[in-house]
Amino acid sequence: MSADMLDSGCMLPRRFWLVRRHGNGIAAEGVVWSGGQVALHASARPARISLWASLNDMLAVYGGAAAVEWVDESDDLHSECVEYYDDAVWIH
Repeated sequence: MSADMLDSGCMLPRRFWLVRRHGNGIAAEGVVWSGGQVALHASARPARISLWASLNDMLAVYGGAAAVEWVDESDDLHSECVEYYDDAVWIH
């Protein structure tokens, strides 16, 4: 079995930072799973983990104040969205 594919339809998750637009720093760390769902971990006290149906759903809530900065290299599965601003998804 290869390191990046568990079976014929399952890829490893892609990691990202949720970066604050105003001010400096990382607001949270997250992953996008092969099915498109998102897990987000915010380490501010109290620490919390949230689950989202999609990256776009998460960005609709956080996008005005933060942007996604990918940690892992791009792939076809998770390249659809990198930023949400002014109620629009911007593709770079």
